[in-house]
Amino acid sequence: MMHSTPDIDRHVQLLTTEQFAAIVQVHTLTVRRWIHAGQVRAGKIGSHGWRIPMTEVDRLLQRAQLTGNGSSTVQHQAAETLCAG
Repeated sequence: MMHSTPDIDRHVQLLTTEQFAAIVQVHTLTVRRWIHAGQVRAGKIGSHGWRIPMTEVDRLLQRAQLTGNGSSTVQHQAAETLCAG
């Protein structure tokens, strides 16, 4: 299964799965599951793992804010939004 995203702008800041996980406050395995499920856009960079555009953080947090599900933090809302599909 191919997960690379050729339309990622080369000028966009790219995050590791660890950096992305820290920002949205989830485990790195959760981030990898989201990537494999197609819920987070990411590209495979050589043997160094996945790189996720910073715009995915913005998209994720924006989706969480729009759902307004009453969670205590935007990051938690973001995680719930992705888990819900």
